[in-house]
Amino acid sequence: MQFHFILPLLVFGVCFADDEIGDIPTDVDDDNDVGSAVGTVAERQIWWDSLLESRKTHLTNLFDLEWFNKEIDDQTRVAYAYMAQGVYDFLDSGVDSNPDDSYIGFAPLLLRASFHGSGSFTHATGTGGSNGGTIFNHAELADDQNGCISGATTELYDLFHGHSMVPLSDSLVIAGVVALDTMNFPRMDLIPVTGGRDTIQNVAHRDRLPEVDDDPTARFTQQYDLTLSQTVSLIGGAHNFGSAHAKCSKYQGQWTASPLDWFGPEGSDPTFFPDLLRDDWRWYKVCSFENNTVDYISMDDPFANGAIPEDSEDEDEEDEDEDEDGDSDSEGEEMCLVMKSEEPLDCESQAMRGCDFEDGLYSNNNSPCNVNLLQMRLKSDFFLKANAKMLPFAQGFAEDPDLLAEEFAIAYHKILHNGLNRCGISGHGCSEGHICKKVGDDASLASCVHESYYDDAFVGNVEYDDSYENGAIYITLLSIVLVFGATTTALVALLLKKVNSMATKQNSKESDSAMKFKLNETL
Repeated sequence: MQFHFILPLLVFGVCFADDEIGDIPTDVDDDNDVGSAVGTVAERQIWWDSLLESRKTHLTNLFDLEWFNKEIDDQTRVAYAYMAQGVYDFLDSGVDSNPDDSYIGFAPLLLRASFHGSGSFTHATGTGGSNGGTIFNHAELADDQNGCISGATTELYDLFHGHSMVPLSDSLVIAGVVALDTMNFPRMDLIPVTGGRDTIQNVAHRDRLPEVDDDPTARFTQQYDLTLSQTVSLIGGAHNFGSAHAKCSKYQGQWTASPLDWFGPEGSDPTFFPDLLRDDWRWYKVCSFENNTVDYISMDDPFANGAIPEDSEDEDEEDEDEDEDGDSDSEGEEMCLVMKSEEPLDCESQAMRGCDFEDGLYSNNNSPCNVNLLQMRLKSDFFLKANAKMLPFAQGFAEDPDLLAEEFAIAYHKILHNGLNRCGISGHGCSEGHICKKVGDDASLASCVHESYYDDAFVGNVEYDDSYENGAIYITLLSIVLVFGATTTALVALLLKKVNSMATKQNSKESDSAMKFKLNETL
């Protein structure tokens, strides 16, 4: 019974740690400390009543209408719409997520944050994902895979924390969907948001996102339960937007010439897949430095002649073996350290096209060439055409942008909502005869228990140390407590049942004896 809750956490990289963004308020009244865009119930209602019907319809249609109209009350509906409008207003304010790229905007980072906040989901156990809002916790933000995501979560926290009706975890999903809408995505009808997520403190899911240097096939289809078509559309569709920044991800450059728009320049079809299939890409070892300079060094195409690069973990193991033998050091860092006075932050390989430029050191003020012409691709992008199973989908999306939009919308909706209906963070929903029971309002302690054995016995709260290593110890102890508690409850229930049965039999015997005594007296 209780094993259903605890065992997945011991296996799939869950950390329990202090949350530097704060003890996330999950149930705070409107008149207490709240985000700047929360408002009071009265303020939200006055705003709603003043809206044009067309705007009300637009905001309402961002949500799953079955959930929005039937499962939440009027005040909560207005609160969700008010939050969505708050994201629109934030994006319209001219705020910029990164001054080091060629465009002014925040929408690509909000979209990326929604992917990273949902991408921790693991289908095998049902853990992770947007339900829980663990991406707001410091230990998860500190994961190398989440570089610069804190720029988005900090803004959302400042806007919406402490809401009494809409959990902070829902704000991340709403923000991603609104961001997509502002970038002219044509199939918003296929991404209706369902709310009601938990916001969990002191939990972090680390090292769960797919590596950018690896073939994404297995991770996306198995971890997220996506089809191959959805996998290809999700990667290519997401990379239609924004830019990679060396200080955030160790990669540098825009994927397309229109980073703030689903469509290409002057309203043309999306360009990610048509450009990916071109054969004029050149590969570079890109080394980034603390002073915002980037060194570009030409390298051989790792996909040349049909080659399929090994996964990054395998490459790391090979590099370690070579270092131990003294045969070689990290090639990229050796190349970048030539005539440099400082060590690079990191060196990664990426493909580039759009204009020719000489190898060398460049800065933000001294780009290799026009950034609107220069495009980049990651190894994970190239796998979409190097993998024989994925290539037909990449070719199909290059020719049919309507199909691309449809498949991307379906996949993105699935990513956002994976794990929404589970029992707390314990995995999949409960089986027949079991109920999902929380300890107070703490979703992290929710577990499936047999409804005939459950009682309201108090289970004390557990405070987790900020050491990741100690987290496993606490989890193990907690599992023992829960399992012991469930077993004890079951044994007590069975014992009481046995006692009641014995008492019933004893009463029956006494009743029979009394009847016989009265009958003898009568005779």
